[in-house]
Amino acid sequence: MLMKTLVTAQEIFFMKFIDYIYYNLYDWYNSENTLHKSKNPGRMASVMLALSVAGWLMVLTYSYFKFIKKMDMPDFMKYIFVAVGFAFAVIFTNYYDSSYKYFALQKKYVANGLPYKFKYPILISFLSIVFPFMILLFFILYFA
Repeated sequence: MLMKTLVTAQEIFFMKFIDYIYYNLYDWYNSENTLHKSKNPGRMASVMLALSVAGWLMVLTYSYFKFIKKMDMPDFMKYIFVAVGFAFAVIFTNYYDSSYKYFALQKKYVANGLPYKFKYPILISFLSIVFPFMILLFFILYFA
């Protein structure tokens, strides 16, 4: 019982951050959607979130191979991360679009305010997406 409570508390903290990033991306794409009506902001936010998850997994794997195994990452692993990114995009799209999670997030954040007080919340969301790829670029330039 205690272990289940601890796992739930950790999942809530992690999902709160993921929900926050999704909410900011959806809100930004929705405001940009006035010029391009063909974009679906929910799917765009899900793809960007999946890109972030795949990037962080690639950074962890690259670090493991480079610093622990002392070898280069195999080429097939790079292709696997592209597939993992697509899989996470499908999972996030299904989770957020099928349950209309955005509207619940919007109601929660508009009523209670955002959980993290930043001046530019979209900047935090984009940095969480771009930062793993900046780390990878540093690794490639410095260790190659």
